[in-house]
Amino acid sequence: DCAFTDNTASEAGGALSTLGAVAELDNCRLTGNTLGQAWGHGSAIYMGSNVSRSRLALRSSTVTGNDGQSVVHQRVHPGFPGLPGELSVESSILWANTNGSSPVAYALGSDWIGVLPSARYSDIQGTAATYSGTAVISADPAIVSDLYLDPNMSPCVDSGDPQTAAAGRLRAKTTSTTGAADSGTIDMGFHHLGANNPRYFGIGNPDTQLGTRSWIDHSGTPTSGAPLSLGLRGAQPSTLAV
Repeated sequence: DCAFTDNTASEAGGALSTLGAVAELDNCRLTGNTLGQAWGHGSAIYMGSNVSRSRLALRSSTVTGNDGQSVVHQRVHPGFPGLPGELSVESSILWANTNGSSPVAYALGSDWIGVLPSARYSDIQGTAATYSGTAVISADPAIVSDLYLDPNMSPCVDSGDPQTAAAGRLRAKTTSTTGAADSGTIDMGFHHLGANNPRYFGIGNPDTQLGTRSWIDHSGTPTSGAPLSLGLRGAQPSTLAV
């Protein structure tokens, strides 16, 4: 789980750029990333290949509010035309990205002739001519505050890869404004910690809160065998595991 937010690059990979690498992005949010050059590629992700073939998989992620000529892009590095990469998108949402003042023409694309990225069970805005797709839709995902999906309006609910059970790697997480855990066929897009997820605590500033991750304060250095007292603050009942 990760977030790439409000980053800027000159001409490629506003949030993330890889070259001859293997990467998997699972349950990520990529928002507000930009390119400095109008002709740049990959306002969110740019994947290139050199002497090593690149592979990048984007799964259960939401890519929105990024600005550039393309959003997720694959390209061969000059001088290595024989090494096409493998860029795939699965159970993800690529929506409401822009190119200046206009909606982006293609969110997922490639400038490798004959080699297109693949998309499966995803919601992608823009032309479908720039990728090969299976069960891809292009419809307003009904994203509401903080990337949650409207459970009654979103076509992305229960529309992800049917071979990926929501009870698996995204167990107890949610896309819904109700906080109800995803169940059955997985929803497309980024998943938040659900209402029944355990709360996680770290050592540090007790006034800092990140979603359902809170912090606890500590002071002093306990001697061997002495108890360590920790005070928890928060509106919700909490469990501390040590």
